[in-house]
Amino acid sequence: MTDRVTDWFARAQACIPGGVNSPVRAFGAVGGDPFFVARATGSHIVDTDGRDYLDYVQSWGASILGHAHPAIVDAVQRAAAAGTSYGAPTEREVELAEAIAATVAKRTPVQIVLIVLGIVVLREQLNRVQWIAVAIATAGVAYLTFETGHVPWAAFSVAASFGFYGLIRKVAKVDALPGLARP
Repeated sequence: MTDRVTDWFARAQACIPGGVNSPVRAFGAVGGDPFFVARATGSHIVDTDGRDYLDYVQSWGASILGHAHPAIVDAVQRAAAAGTSYGAPTEREVELAEAIAATVAKRTPVQIVLIVLGIVVLREQLNRVQWIAVAIATAGVAYLTFETGHVPWAAFSVAASFGFYGLIRKVAKVDALPGLARP
């Protein structure tokens, strides 16, 4: 670690448990000390020492368009220019709530498929409360399918890919892959 990173890490440890705001960033699973990001653009992040990294993590998917994508920066600037907090209801919060509700409805099949794979392939056991939760989720998917008249094939496809990826990771016991840095 350089003096600059050592200083930042010491400051972080003085006010944040473990010096990081996520156990993932503690580097415990891969060893070493965390680096500190100074800026990021597109698929690259630059640490406080000026080293450039190809960012395979992309904020765990939240930066799917890359860091500081012009369309995202523009949208954030336009939204902030209209005000940041009002203490009163807004159209945007309703639109956000509707989007979240729609996303949750599409994600439920993912969770159901993961549970079924765990029960069938890995012979995992569920307790009574878990079975009730699975039944409620399944009923919810069935209801939404009936209401919309559409089977959520896209959600089931994503569920299958996530499920089999997770299954392979669990069975193969593959370690986490560290990111790659450019010299």
